[in-house]
Amino acid sequence: MGSQIRALRLERAWSQEQLAEIAGLSVRTIQRLEQGQPASLDTIKALAASFDLPASHFHPDNSEGEPPMSTAIIAATNPWSGFKQQLAVYVVVNGGLAALNLLNQPSHLWFVYPLAGWGLALVLKAIRIKAASAG
Repeated sequence: MGSQIRALRLERAWSQEQLAEIAGLSVRTIQRLEQGQPASLDTIKALAASFDLPASHFHPDNSEGEPPMSTAIIAATNPWSGFKQQLAVYVVVNGGLAALNLLNQPSHLWFVYPLAGWGLALVLKAIRIKAASAG
């Protein structure tokens, strides 16, 4: 990612000091990033806004030999990937609860409570993600 930042900065003929001022970061942070040190999610967002690019532009697929980004950064740049992980956990956990319930107490179907509550939360999250990506 360091080479990407440097190339974008030089494309615009900005000094490290100018980029730092535009992004609201310190010059030392810009220097560290250009040397290949990892960036926080907030720093990536600030840089993306400064270059008028989506944060996903700084995804490791866009550069060669860079270390992979953290799951939090990937989820922030692609919220559907995080949602898919949560949905998979929902299915596995609730499947296990249903099996446990049906094997031990088939007369009282208590597994429907976490199934419904958690399911509603996932539906609301999907609606929020959809609305955010549409707008």
